[in-house]
Amino acid sequence: MDSASVLTSEMYQRIVKDMMLSESVKTNLRILTEKYPQVNSMSLRSIITKQVQKFMKFNHGKLTTPEAIEHYHQRYNNDVQNGKEPGVLLAIAKDVGLPPALLARCILEKHYAPKELSRNQITQYMKDTSLIENIDLSLEVYLCLLDDDVYGTFSEVYNKSIGLEYEVKLQRQLESIGVTYIPEENMRSRGYDKTPDFKLDIPITVDGKVINWIESKALFGDEDTHAGYLRDQLWSYWNRFGSGLVIYWMGHVNNLERLHQGCVILVRSEMPTSIIHMQPNCL
Repeated sequence: MDSASVLTSEMYQRIVKDMMLSESVKTNLRILTEKYPQVNSMSLRSIITKQVQKFMKFNHGKLTTPEAIEHYHQRYNNDVQNGKEPGVLLAIAKDVGLPPALLARCILEKHYAPKELSRNQITQYMKDTSLIENIDLSLEVYLCLLDDDVYGTFSEVYNKSIGLEYEVKLQRQLESIGVTYIPEENMRSRGYDKTPDFKLDIPITVDGKVINWIESKALFGDEDTHAGYLRDQLWSYWNRFGSGLVIYWMGHVNNLERLHQGCVILVRSEMPTSIIHMQPNCL
């Protein structure tokens, strides 16, 4: 990650303002990459994804009313019966502003409503579209999942793999500089319900601050995201283990540490290279 991934609040807000939520992640990424070549593309992708999720949090209800779903379903049936090329659901998703995977699930639920399938069964069909008996619908759902960069099976697998990739990267970096740690699973076996990714055996210092733990986040850290992690995770780590470090590998807004109320939780976009190993007899 280069330094351009650490953005001022003003730059971040400009990027968000220039997004077009009616367009796909791919289209937005192309537009924003051309307009902000100094910003890492992985940072831009993470910002776009977060904004789509935020938009859907506030608009999902009104976009998926029973009346709306009935309209989408009727349009889908009409288009298929009229012989339109595959990609019918993708076109509807773009027109109405729903992520393709969410629309596909709505259509599946509507299609199977007479059979009263459980949510788990619908989820299984979303994971394996070959289980959908209707060939046209099976292909349409598959195309939606393939296109959707935010929701659905493929995006979930991508996000999990990226998260694991950066945890492994951090693990190797720590081992290469001789920093030992207690694995997260070992911490959980000791009864800790909320544990950082890496609890250090012996603290290190970064920029004069003692670091007892490190949390890895394979995404961009804006104020809302960071405030949520403070509430749900980071304050618990600070209370139990003391000061620590959170790494937003896709970059972050540059003033997040002001949210910490004087508590030491450093925010970085990569593992610092200038560290000091503390001696056990000094602890």
